[in-house]
Amino acid sequence: MIYSFSNPIDLSADGVYDFTFTTSLPNDSDISNDAFGSLSFENFYTPIAPSTNNDTVCVYDSIATLTATGPSGVTIDWFDSIGGNVIASGDTLVTPAITNTTSFWAAYKDMNPGNMGAVDNTIGSGGGYNFFNEGLVFEVTNPITLDSVTVYPTDTGFIEVTIGNIIGANLFNDTYHVTDPITGNGAVKIPIGIVIQPGFSYTMTAGNATTTGGLYRNTNGASYPYNFGSDAAITGPTNGQNAFYFFFYNWDISTVSCYSDPEEAIAVVSPCTKIKEISNIDFDVIPNPNNGTFHIVLNDDFDMNTTVSVRDISGKVILEEVIDNNNYQVNLNNVEKGVYIVCINNNQFKTQKRIIVQ
Repeated sequence: MIYSFSNPIDLSADGVYDFTFTTSLPNDSDISNDAFGSLSFENFYTPIAPSTNNDTVCVYDSIATLTATGPSGVTIDWFDSIGGNVIASGDTLVTPAITNTTSFWAAYKDMNPGNMGAVDNTIGSGGGYNFFNEGLVFEVTNPITLDSVTVYPTDTGFIEVTIGNIIGANLFNDTYHVTDPITGNGAVKIPIGIVIQPGFSYTMTAGNATTTGGLYRNTNGASYPYNFGSDAAITGPTNGQNAFYFFFYNWDISTVSCYSDPEEAIAVVSPCTKIKEISNIDFDVIPNPNNGTFHIVLNDDFDMNTTVSVRDISGKVILEEVIDNNNYQVNLNNVEKGVYIVCINNNQFKTQKRIIVQ
């Protein structure tokens, strides 16, 4: 049955919503089956949109440079329309050739980092264990990225980590070399770095290639399940004795929540009829993109009053020098990657071009 609410309801706030369904029928002799539910649905928040900068180009200069900024650590994706195709990734979009004013859209996927499992090996008694192929059983209900786990080896050597699924296939198998002396509390973080899709009865075990002499495991004190919200959970040890906790502590996990709201960035195409000076100095930047070192190649005669200046997209002057030849080298020392504006000025005419430092 499909039901449409007669009055709109607001489900926009982040949180869990419970739905219960009931019926009331005349002459119904059995009212025990008149209710169904409740069913719970979680509404995830939408991250705030990034900020964008538009660009204006002349008809004959039909490639625009758009920029976007989001929270620290995110990757900006560029779309050709809302809900459309991803056409590029990164803070800067150099558009394809355009002849008309065109809108592009920037958004990013928000990551939800956290930890799962026992925080460390102090949850109960235990000790080093050198009979391997034991570990933990876990399940995943939404895709997660497993970044690392922490182990407590008794000595230096190799640690083999294997992650398998319910049918026995390996999703991950690698050997980590512990070379530094075991100091302090003995914790060693092992990088994993894989995406795990939803599934049940996954296992993470220490393999027979482990040569450290032993890994710490608790023989009591475990309290399953160890949940990562509603996305994943460690459900028990591989030996079935739920007081045990084998080897792998403090799992570093991140999940992709969802895309932020998209933000429009407009590449404006202008006839530039009032900018006479742009056609009076012709120069090339070689190479472009570059690493901060490039040549200004003037295609016209220069005079001793010709200067080159470089600004960042906020307008701050990075460099300003007098050009003394038609093939002038510019060195931008220790600048960040991004878009910069190169301007040539001979006191009568001036023109500018964009460069990308990679």
